[in-house]
Amino acid sequence: MKINIKFIGDVGHLHELKTTSDLEVVNNLRSFFQSKTNSTDVFCWNLEGVIGGIAQDKIDKIGPYSHCDIRLAEAMSTLGNKNIANLANNHCYDFGYRGLEQTINYIGDFGTLPIGAITKKTTNAHQILDIKGKKILFISFAEHEFNNDKTYGANLINYRSAFSTIKYFRDEVDFIIAQIHGGVENVVLPSPSFREFARFLIDIGSDLVVGHHSHMPGTYEKYKNRDIFYSLGNGLFLPHKKQGNSWNLGTILDVNIISSDTDAIRCRLTYYKFNATSQKVRELSFRHAENLKDNIEKYNKILSCEPAYQKQFAELTSLLKSKYQFFLTLPFMFRGMGRLHSLLQTNISFGKIKLLKQNLVTCQSLRDVLIVTGKSK
Repeated sequence: MKINIKFIGDVGHLHELKTTSDLEVVNNLRSFFQSKTNSTDVFCWNLEGVIGGIAQDKIDKIGPYSHCDIRLAEAMSTLGNKNIANLANNHCYDFGYRGLEQTINYIGDFGTLPIGAITKKTTNAHQILDIKGKKILFISFAEHEFNNDKTYGANLINYRSAFSTIKYFRDEVDFIIAQIHGGVENVVLPSPSFREFARFLIDIGSDLVVGHHSHMPGTYEKYKNRDIFYSLGNGLFLPHKKQGNSWNLGTILDVNIISSDTDAIRCRLTYYKFNATSQKVRELSFRHAENLKDNIEKYNKILSCEPAYQKQFAELTSLLKSKYQFFLTLPFMFRGMGRLHSLLQTNISFGKIKLLKQNLVTCQSLRDVLIVTGKSK
């Protein structure tokens, strides 16, 4: 007997789906995944945004607000015999508590199960599904980034809470699959804190860890004979035309649980690309897929050598580090800030420097950008 579970990464958009072209993209996305999910028992995706919510509910934050169209969620809900949407991410609380609650209600109407969110009514941080006689725990966590009001919101990374939850269910279920939303955007390697928590989840009993957030296909490794995939890239995240090539690349993680005496878990990656011209989602050609795999494998090897990994992470984030260090030195406004802001090519307004500083303290991976030097001790 085989249980098939599929995962994709970030699904969302930063504007309303108004045009025929936008809706065509959604339909093409659904058609592509339907062709890949005929025998899929559970389909998991990261809903990177809020369905519902109104302008006055917007929280004070830095970065864009992701307000997803209900038609996108409806299309995704048709995939797999069971459908799970991860809500533990940095956009689930963009429109506050009401936006999160409405999102859970909307996807629930389509039969989609939420994980990774905490509300007044219940905690949806995890779901236990009985699939072909096997109980599987799905649980998710997110780094702290404007996604929790200290009571409600995303299920944040917390070692003590993760330990107690996974240890409690370890003997009650057959498999535990954890998801983490974290890392640094547009960086192929996981941040040290992200990797540390992913490995911790394996240490305490998880059978598989799946990551997302970087908006590009990332590295993966085998740890204690268990798989960790640090980033699946974008499932589909609009807008797409002004982003780099990696923005339009996605990964389908195909997980097969072979029910036998050993209950083996076997994983396979399929890479695909959204073509902005044709509005189609297609699997990468063999040649392009092999080139992408070769590039990722280069970084996979770096993960196995701690000094090389720390050094490479520091190099990949050096420009971001310099920018953050500059903002941290600004205690007050001064004439000419607007011009300087333009030269720095950043979307962070000087009026939100305080929020940026707060985020650098609370978000684990952004702290890593500042403190990881890459130098041997």
